[in-house]
Amino acid sequence: MTNAVLMSMIPRLSFYYRNDNKDAYNYLVNEIFWSMIMLIIPSSVGLISLRNEIVSIIAGPRFMNSTNSLMILSIGLVFSVISAYFVYGVLLVQKKENKILKVTLISAVINILFNISLIPFFNEIGAAISTVFCEMFVVIYSYKICSKAIKIRFDLKRILSILAGSILVFAICTIFSNVFNNDMLSLITSIFLSVISYIGIIILTGTLPDYEYK
Repeated sequence: MTNAVLMSMIPRLSFYYRNDNKDAYNYLVNEIFWSMIMLIIPSSVGLISLRNEIVSIIAGPRFMNSTNSLMILSIGLVFSVISAYFVYGVLLVQKKENKILKVTLISAVINILFNISLIPFFNEIGAAISTVFCEMFVVIYSYKICSKAIKIRFDLKRILSILAGSILVFAICTIFSNVFNNDMLSLITSIFLSVISYIGIIILTGTLPDYEYK
């Protein structure tokens, strides 16, 4: 869903950038960024909270030891989405393909080195940690380049609404994870109530994204 938001906005971002409409471009860049954060943070919290049910349903009880890997990858998912935002939403729009190639190659090398170093000692957890570090590198490197052209606005209202919504998602998932003995029922109920509750908080706090520059 986060990628759908980003990809659907790339043509408009490109239009604003090519026509040197800096105000509209920076406005839309910020709206897209906060949209993706609003989607990925509660999703990551939900994945972490329901990791036992997810692994049990998909892989079965024999693979329950992989829940820790899923938790780490859920954290990495946040960095993955942010890195995609900077790479495709900013660098690609600004025609900095050479920078994209550079960061991709470096992150691949880092991934290989971390895998060689960590997997022999930590197995699948080592691979998950390696993935997180690579995504973190892409975020840091990409932001360093992008910060010269864009400025992400600090939005306290949105931060608080995301925080409140994510806490509610965690509470709902934790409660219903313990209420039901059936993993599928627990998963479906938790997801349904979490989505409804989170959307409600976003609407009540008036932090829904607005992609129309005024």
